[in-house]
Amino acid sequence: MIRFRLNPQEAESLGFDLKPTDKDGSNPKYTLTNDQATQLAKFRNIDRVVTEYSATDALGNTLSVEEVCELHKLDFSKVRRAKLVAHTKRKVYNIEFKFDPFDGVVTQDDMESMFKELMKDIGKTPKKLKKIKHSKTCDRLVITDVHVGMDPNPDGDDMYNMEWNEKILFKDLKSILNRVQVLKSSDTIIVEDLGDFLDGWSRQTTRGGHNLPQNMTNKGMFEVGLKFKLELLKHLSSLYKHVIMYQVGNDNHAGDFAAILNVAVKDMSSLMFDNVEVVNFTKFMEHYTIGAHANILSHGKDKIHMKNGMKPFMGPNESSKIHVYIDSMKLSKYNIRFAKGDSHQAVYDWTTSHRAIYCNYPAMSPGSGYVTTNFKPSLRGVIFETFELKTKNITTTPIWLN
Repeated sequence: MIRFRLNPQEAESLGFDLKPTDKDGSNPKYTLTNDQATQLAKFRNIDRVVTEYSATDALGNTLSVEEVCELHKLDFSKVRRAKLVAHTKRKVYNIEFKFDPFDGVVTQDDMESMFKELMKDIGKTPKKLKKIKHSKTCDRLVITDVHVGMDPNPDGDDMYNMEWNEKILFKDLKSILNRVQVLKSSDTIIVEDLGDFLDGWSRQTTRGGHNLPQNMTNKGMFEVGLKFKLELLKHLSSLYKHVIMYQVGNDNHAGDFAAILNVAVKDMSSLMFDNVEVVNFTKFMEHYTIGAHANILSHGKDKIHMKNGMKPFMGPNESSKIHVYIDSMKLSKYNIRFAKGDSHQAVYDWTTSHRAIYCNYPAMSPGSGYVTTNFKPSLRGVIFETFELKTKNITTTPIWLN
């Protein structure tokens, strides 16, 4: 039996009645069986957990670690180390198990089971997209840095007791959709996902080497992320005649994991909607054009090469990258907007460059424990914009979620 501090989601998943938080605001402690501790380890994507087993048989004879594993039907090959401890009345082994890093992988079977559940009322052939006829304006919803699966308060000792989980995520989605319905001013909406939609892979960024506290398994992140995006598109498709979603898949947290999710979103939406088009971007910078506008999208930090991301304020490095891209893609005739996430800040620079406006969008997720301890909590939200197709005029409305 082992004591752990559990957040409400973990406690419920393990079958506990919820306890109140401690006086200092920390998550309460629960006594877990060995099986529950193992389940918790997999839930948190921890690669090891120490559990306690009796070291003696019914006659009082001391057993070997291998014999203990055989007795309890445990996989001896996954024992990392074991320590024999002699208590006053009994001997126990504290056994540290390692878990196969592929335990958390989203397999083809996992995806098929999720798709079957989602596709109960969906046809099996892609729907024919309706022809788009744009009006004089277009709406835009910009989402970035959702970090599905991030745990901002894993030990219950965060100064601000931050929470981020599936329940809050879908509560925020409802708030966003309610505001979009009020702000709607066009028949067409463009949704931009600027990256870091998923927090990472097996408690690390997809680059590896950067450990992340997470409260979902890889499968859990994939399932919740897919559900979120399809729910978003479902509601927008009922509000607008045309919905276009651009998904940035080249980022420093989710990387190829997000790219896989984005493919699933694109394929699923083609079966579900006849007025939704999904476009996946896989390069560090990519763009689309509409009317007199060219919009260059980037997360601001890539999945492999960049040690430091692009700053929230346009400096020489940022302007150089953008200007070279504009020239190489022959975009000079357009009104150019560069949009990025990564910095978790809302900063819009219209004047540093005469060739492009530089837009840094706020994160939807709260700050991690590292960020809130070293800096401070920041406003989180998404941005709703309406722009005129033939002019530079843009109306920007933040939808704050704090």
